[in-house]
Amino acid sequence: MHIRVVTALDSDAIRNVHLCASPDEEKHQVASLATDLPNEHTQPEILSLIAKDFQAGKLWRCHVH
Repeated sequence: MHIRVVTALDSDAIRNVHLCASPDEEKHQVASLATDLPNEHTQPEILSLIAKDFQAGKLWRCHVH
């Protein structure tokens, strides 16, 4: 598994993960919030991480305050 900080290039992958994982009635809102969060300026700062499991081909995401 490879873990790294989220970049702007991850937006499409993050959006797709949340569109697939969220219930139909909220998937677009959840996907939008998830892709916007790494660009938010908050106090304390949020560290957004992404993990890729190369064997399973799965993508995970984590936000740390």
